[in-house]
Amino acid sequence: MIPPETIRVAQERQVRRKENGPVVCVVTHVVPWPPAAGNELRIVKLMQWFRDSGFRVVLVLNRPASESARRGLMTLVDHLHCLGDSTGPSLRGSLGAGVRYFMLRSWGALRSRLGSVWRRERHQGEPWIVRRMCSHSLLERVRRVVAYYQPKIMVAEYIGMSPCLNAAAPNTVKIIDTHDVFSARAGKVVAHGIVDPFACDETQERRCLLRANVIMAIQQDEATLLKRMAPEREVITVELDPDIAAEPLPGKGKGLLIVASNNPSNVHGVEGFLSIAWPVIRARHPDATLRIAGRVCDKLARGGAGVEMLDWVEDVRREYEAACVVINPVVAGTGLKIKSIEALARGKCLVSMSNGVEGIAWQGKPPFIECATWDAMAEAIMGLLSDEGARRDLAKRALNYAGAMYNPNRVYEELKLCLQRKGLLG
Repeated sequence: MIPPETIRVAQERQVRRKENGPVVCVVTHVVPWPPAAGNELRIVKLMQWFRDSGFRVVLVLNRPASESARRGLMTLVDHLHCLGDSTGPSLRGSLGAGVRYFMLRSWGALRSRLGSVWRRERHQGEPWIVRRMCSHSLLERVRRVVAYYQPKIMVAEYIGMSPCLNAAAPNTVKIIDTHDVFSARAGKVVAHGIVDPFACDETQERRCLLRANVIMAIQQDEATLLKRMAPEREVITVELDPDIAAEPLPGKGKGLLIVASNNPSNVHGVEGFLSIAWPVIRARHPDATLRIAGRVCDKLARGGAGVEMLDWVEDVRREYEAACVVINPVVAGTGLKIKSIEALARGKCLVSMSNGVEGIAWQGKPPFIECATWDAMAEAIMGLLSDEGARRDLAKRALNYAGAMYNPNRVYEELKLCLQRKGLLG
């Protein structure tokens, strides 16, 4: 949940920004408001950065959005288009825009009559994520939006939206915000027994990546993989700029917290923690409690003694503030584990399985405790519950690390330099 003061700041930015700034068009398959999962927060933060940098943001969703979601999104973007709406872009404007729209609409109508044969041919060789996310109707909507707004930058969220980049003009900066390396999922997700239809091979992923001229990785390890996969494209790293707490919050008592969405990797990790590590912790600390916040609760059975399922929480800041230790039990997955970053940025003691801190580089003493097994995780948590001084030291290191590594200037440095080279930023 974005705090109310953040919404207020976004509204003030809307007044201050340039009305004639260049347009960036963002296309995504998720409704990122309110941001209840890491990928949603990533998209919100990226759009905020574009707005702060003087761009006008046009957001295209491949699904309808509720009225409350629309109100929230309109504090972040200038124009919102949702697939399934009866309304499209207004044709008020230049004659050229109207002609372009008419031509694209006519061509789209003709292609729609080609039927399922054309659709099967279009998806031949495409990974399942493209077939799932990028419908013919979405491509038509994107073409209309592009014809009208003529964006200087197009951002496709995930490789699944990459065909939308084909609608852009030749001189458009076309960016894929990868979020994950999907060809790595066979070894990092499927190998753990988790069903993952989004996994694909490198040939399929490369085909998607080549539709962009800039590939945005979410962490350095994946940037290396993407450079190897598509060496002819520019690869930059843009992580996350979370809200940084004013002071570390080591917490009091023996309250533990897990915050997670309901993706299969999160469900798998939380179930493992509850069945293996949690009984050990409760045996030694019977007064310990565990609160689980987020939509992961929809997929879990009852957690047992001392466990409270909170489901989706409107203001998760209070949960972080009250917790003594934050846990990331994920053992499978790719990308950057944004919940780990959020815990560090809030000055919390973070105990994570190795996968949950993958891609988080550090020097000296680590800003978290990394565990390779459930037994090691249980021991680390019990050690922190028994040692208030250790909690204070770890919380301080966490906040210092987040402040240095995840401030906006550093996070968006490579994106800023990229756009400056292309003449889109001063």
